[in-house]
Amino acid sequence: MSLLLRAKPLAATGRLSQPTRPAPAFDPWNNNLSRGFTLIEVMLAVFIVALMSTLVVASFGRLIHVSSQLEEAREHWHGVRVAMNRMAREVSTAFISENYDPNRFRTDDPSSRPTMFFIQDRGDRGRIVFTGFVNRRLYLDEKVSDQALVDYFIERDQHGATHLYRRQKNYIDDRWDRDGEVAVLLENISGFRVEWWDPERERWMGEYDTRRSEHHEQIPSRIRMMVTAVDPDGIERTYTTQTRVMLTRPLRW
Repeated sequence: MSLLLRAKPLAATGRLSQPTRPAPAFDPWNNNLSRGFTLIEVMLAVFIVALMSTLVVASFGRLIHVSSQLEEAREHWHGVRVAMNRMAREVSTAFISENYDPNRFRTDDPSSRPTMFFIQDRGDRGRIVFTGFVNRRLYLDEKVSDQALVDYFIERDQHGATHLYRRQKNYIDDRWDRDGEVAVLLENISGFRVEWWDPERERWMGEYDTRRSEHHEQIPSRIRMMVTAVDPDGIERTYTTQTRVMLTRPLRW
């Protein structure tokens, strides 16, 4: 007996057979799957980048300004320190001597002695002139000694600025106020004072001159120098230094 197998219709099973399709592949050019930036988003991004750049540039600008101010202050303090130390060091080597040519200079006149030490008290425009062991020989067989005349004074330049000047004359003669090399020791100052300590009166004095008979035999042992200048902050300050003179009596041999 032959059996005929007949397939049941799908409707009878209650399930519908659907053909399976593969998932669509990713397509970057398909606008339905990937979307670009809008104009508002681009403008917002540009605004944020510009704002950050402005803040960074402003910060660097302030940093450069502060750095320049610190450098200016450092140069100011360094110049004041160097000037004060140099004056103190050179004044400490001051001397007067009785060893000079009697045929050229009068021995009975204190003002004719070529070596000297005197202080001029003119308020904030003081001056000090002295002979000291300050010269350095820079060339071999140079016809100079370690003795020189030094002059510290305050004066205005052609632009109206006031500076502290230093003049050095390597040849000591009877024309102390002429010749010599002049250079600016400290720029832009407003005052310069020099004083000497009087142990008898116990106070600082202004005028002193070994060319006068009352001071002919001695140099003050203690000197004070004051420089007034405006610092980088615009504040006027007075800087003071003191020094001791080693050779207070005239040299004789």
